[in-house]
Amino acid sequence: MSYKVGIGMYDCTGPAAEQTMIGYSASEQRTSGIADRQWVRAFIIKDKNSNYLCIAVADIGMVFQSIKNEVLKRLPMKIMSVLKTDNIMLSATHTHSGPAGYSYYPIFNISSKGFCKQTFDAIVNGYVQAIIRAWNNMKPASIFINIGELLDCGGQRSREAWESNPQEERDKYGDTDKSITLLKIIDASGKVFGIIVFYALHSTSIGLKNRLISSDNRGYASRFLERMFENDPYNNNPNFIAAFPNANGADVSPNVGQGHPPGGEEDYRRMKVIGDKLIQKTLQMMNSEAEEILGDIKYGQMNVDLANIQINGTNRKTCDGALGASFTGASSEDNSSPVPLFVEGLTKSEFLKGEVARKYSFRNKVLTFLFDLIWHDMDDPEWVEAQGEKPIFIPVGRAKFRGTPLFPHIFPFQIFKLGSVSIIGFPGEMTSMAGIRLKNKILNAFKRTEVKYSILNCYANSFAHYTTTKEEYNQQHYEGASTLFGPNQLEAIQQEYQKLAEMIRDNETIPLGAPFPRFLTRLKRFHTRVKFDDDPMGKDYGDVLIQPNSTYNCEEKVLVEFIGANPRNNLRTMDTYLEIQRKTNSDWETVYRDLDFETQFHWKRKGIAHSIITIVWHIPKNEKPGEYRIIHEGDSKSRWTKKITPYIGISNTFEVLKN
Repeated sequence: MSYKVGIGMYDCTGPAAEQTMIGYSASEQRTSGIADRQWVRAFIIKDKNSNYLCIAVADIGMVFQSIKNEVLKRLPMKIMSVLKTDNIMLSATHTHSGPAGYSYYPIFNISSKGFCKQTFDAIVNGYVQAIIRAWNNMKPASIFINIGELLDCGGQRSREAWESNPQEERDKYGDTDKSITLLKIIDASGKVFGIIVFYALHSTSIGLKNRLISSDNRGYASRFLERMFENDPYNNNPNFIAAFPNANGADVSPNVGQGHPPGGEEDYRRMKVIGDKLIQKTLQMMNSEAEEILGDIKYGQMNVDLANIQINGTNRKTCDGALGASFTGASSEDNSSPVPLFVEGLTKSEFLKGEVARKYSFRNKVLTFLFDLIWHDMDDPEWVEAQGEKPIFIPVGRAKFRGTPLFPHIFPFQIFKLGSVSIIGFPGEMTSMAGIRLKNKILNAFKRTEVKYSILNCYANSFAHYTTTKEEYNQQHYEGASTLFGPNQLEAIQQEYQKLAEMIRDNETIPLGAPFPRFLTRLKRFHTRVKFDDDPMGKDYGDVLIQPNSTYNCEEKVLVEFIGANPRNNLRTMDTYLEIQRKTNSDWETVYRDLDFETQFHWKRKGIAHSIITIVWHIPKNEKPGEYRIIHEGDSKSRWTKKITPYIGISNTFEVLKN
């Protein structure tokens, strides 16, 4: 056994009622239930020289510096004696169906109307507890790597921008990065007890109309495989976990050729189609020949001011961050923009030629005028020039809200070396070709060493928004307009990561770099807690309004409605709001909870303080016949004492018949 490895997972599900979701930036998309729970999956690896690294992947939209700072504060001292900021990599799957409001920077909290401590604490606690569990479960292990290709699982959503890249690159790599990398962890008995699967794809199978918390296609794949290996996520010592971190999929959508996810059951059908492709490819790779990873652990992290990097040997540099006009057009495949002022592809050249006015109808000429006013009002022509083909629309790098900058400009760049593998922790999202260039740059930096594989783990430790190639940037599609620090951003990132890789390679002391601003402790919070709950006259919490039918066939849907309370009263972390129970002899056995994709927990406000809870169970095709019932568990807040009290509701029993 070359290493010791520990695994752990923990619930990080945030408020399931009245909390804006992150990803689509639409204030009207607010949580009203749970399709499946969000989890953190952590892996701690120790080599023979007692060097450690930790990778923790959460089913959330992105990681912000606020999260990592707080995780480091809350981890026990015994763990922090060997795990520190430079060898802990926190990343996200980038689901767009989780609660928002957990950044220190105002721009990420605008749609959620401020900072939400409940979301923040749920995510931080999820990371902390998953890492603690991994620490307590370490055992001798071997790690294997397998690299393959997964085709027909998402497509290029910004083809015109991608086509601007050199023909030689396009011919060599294709229109998306289709590589899929599996790290397989095996114990002394030869049993697989953990996998990490890196793949480039947006977690946007579930769309803007959704109101249920979900981990989307990656979470579906994780849950399916963990059930297949009979893992109990509530167990302190899980026997198997499967993490699916995201790679360079900023321009890769699961919805190409299908249009925006329309909402409802169709979204979940799409999610399962993509999830099944991830599952089948993963199982194939798990069961095929793989190469054992051998060698020592090294790591490094440095903070980089992404707004102020000079490209060596040139007069090119990055600049203060700004969003372009085409940012308001959103991505054409995944979602419509909440503020559709301009379409994708609006460049400065078009603007200067007067193409903008011709591009828009008369009713939009007011918007064009406003854009003209904003753009020409920029008081720094050097900044305008430095942004190249981007017509500045929102000056996020210079704007402030109540003294707090809208957007960060200092980011942690991180690399792990695990034997023959380098894992790049990138704080943001990268397009396919941008990520390929960065991976190649790092491989080249480790040349003449044992490193021969380079993996990109995006949405890690912080969030710098998008990064495209310079060619893509000049097209100013959504991704280019969202590349904040100018056309030289990718080149600057490659340069700084190469420096970091070379310092790790040569065992040099790595400078900390630019310090993070102190203002990050000043948070603006606009949310109010649940004032109180109320139950209708003559009814009690847990009373059933709609009972199930007496019998059902497999593949039918069971729906039960309860009098309930606001789920914000208790997130029920590592617990559930619902149970599907089957009678076994004289006892009731819980067979599904709200973490399972077969169930849905819906919350709806009625009047001022009444809550209606609807529980849906999609009976699987091969469900065991027998007697079943549905349970709802919740917590109500007293109007008078403000005390929170648990309650329970139990439906009538019903029969699931044989197929």
